[in-house]
Amino acid sequence: MNNLSLLANRDKITIRSLWQRIKAPMPVFWKKMLAILLTIGGASGSVLVMTGLPHFVYTLATHGVAIGGIGSILSMLSVDWEKMQSNADAAATAPPATTTVTP
Repeated sequence: MNNLSLLANRDKITIRSLWQRIKAPMPVFWKKMLAILLTIGGASGSVLVMTGLPHFVYTLATHGVAIGGIGSILSMLSVDWEKMQSNADAAATAPPATTTVTP
């Protein structure tokens, strides 16, 4: 399947198209955001298991887990279209791979 087929099927969202988006190259900004959001979610999750903290701390921690989880999913779905296009162009101009059998 062509890497640019993500553009062709905008009206059909399937598990395969989502998986291809996740495996596609990610922009540098969203890579940094992914690291930050996962850190926020992990730190908030560790605060949730602590006992004896005020109620507003638990409220902030639950919001942090939600922000970290949803934000990290959205950042994983971002695609660097320019890099994907250059990868597709490089694959199209590359010579075909040949296999040699040695006796």
